[in-house]
Amino acid sequence: MNVLMSLISLYNRLPAESTYRAVIKGILNNLDQMADATIFDMAEITSSSRTTIWRMLKMIGYNSYGEFHHELKKIITQYSYYNRALPVDPRPDFNSIVHMASGLLKESSDIIIKTASESMALSIVQLLRQADHISFYDFPNTSTDFLIQNLIMTGKDVGLYSLWPDMNRDAGKLTPHSVVFAYPIESQDMKDMTPVFEKIRDNRAILILADEAKSRYASYADYVLLSGNLSLEYPLSRRYIFEMLLIIISELYREKYISDKFTAYKTDLT
Repeated sequence: MNVLMSLISLYNRLPAESTYRAVIKGILNNLDQMADATIFDMAEITSSSRTTIWRMLKMIGYNSYGEFHHELKKIITQYSYYNRALPVDPRPDFNSIVHMASGLLKESSDIIIKTASESMALSIVQLLRQADHISFYDFPNTSTDFLIQNLIMTGKDVGLYSLWPDMNRDAGKLTPHSVVFAYPIESQDMKDMTPVFEKIRDNRAILILADEAKSRYASYADYVLLSGNLSLEYPLSRRYIFEMLLIIISELYREKYISDKFTAYKTDLT
């Protein structure tokens, strides 16, 4: 997760009246002024204090303003890349955007049909049934919500974490009866997940990695949802693929361990 993703993640989980939420909004509203801003400048622009900014940086895993600002400046200078969901089109219009969006879904669907493994999905379902605690580190939200709901309904302790400090803290509490789904995005502007994965391994928890293609974290994984080196026309397809894989796992889990509990309440909705 890069610095902008971390700021947005923190913003979304804070109450409306939070001072830190106001600071993040101030940063994003004035992003063009942040490339050369000192901590004094940022405090003035966001109508806050250096102490407030420093505490906020600790919440998203930065140990110094210099470290945070270096990552922020790098993103500001390439912002059109970081906020883009679809490939570059020299002259985008409504029709070309619709065409690319439908291509994104088709590419994701085709890969799922070709690569989804029934045996691995069923193995993961069994692992989840046996686990005491299941964590999700920066996984897609919609599909995760379905799976978390089903896990909680069967008495599982579940955590969803998107900020590095929270993932690192959770990893230190895991046991051999824990399962972790991790979706690390790997690039130079993402925080290093190695300390987190080291703790998962030291605690002998099961790690289910999103994929292993060129991943520096592949050696930590017990399971990989999507193996092999994919050539994707649409980079965002990767996230949609994992959304669908988690939905498949969630549906298998629901059918195996939950559906029969509600047989007496079934009605014909057609």
